[in-house]
Amino acid sequence: MTAAILALALGRLLAQPVPQSTVDVGATLVCVTLTAAEIHARGRHLFLCGNLVTGELLGGLLRRSGREDCPISGAVDPASLCYVVSGCGTAGQGCL
Repeated sequence: MTAAILALALGRLLAQPVPQSTVDVGATLVCVTLTAAEIHARGRHLFLCGNLVTGELLGGLLRRSGREDCPISGAVDPASLCYVVSGCGTAGQGCL
């Protein structure tokens, strides 16, 4: 997994897209998934959830079986959309 993949997931998460099969939107919690094809991860997929009030980010890279390969965590500032995130041997920070 690369910092670009983390940025892609965060971009989708913070855009609060129209709900579809890969996105769940609540009052303060948004979750998004990226498929194995999107992240080129040999059958694994990524999920990331963010609390739009506290800025907490949690997720993971999952195997086809649903078992977590590695966790992802971080924080985002909902006002500026700047983030710090790490997981699976990768760390990234930036602003969307």
